[in-house]
Amino acid sequence: MLLSDIWLHRKQALDPLFFAPDNAEALARRLLEIGLRPRLARDGVAVLQSRQQMRRRDYAAALLALFENVTGVTQ
Repeated sequence: MLLSDIWLHRKQALDPLFFAPDNAEALARRLLEIGLRPRLARDGVAVLQSRQQMRRRDYAAALLALFENVTGVTQ
């Protein structure tokens, strides 16, 4: 993940690459750096997709449990 180096991003992001928010050259250098490591980018996307899929399953299970609890329906 490529983020501007502001306090909010420092607090929330896991293992990102930062660039100075007021420095276009720093952003360009980071983009080139990422471009030279395409496998890293693909691996990052795969991890994010996997996490998103797990969250969807968790949300679906929680919604189903809530529905079953409210309606008294069980399987």
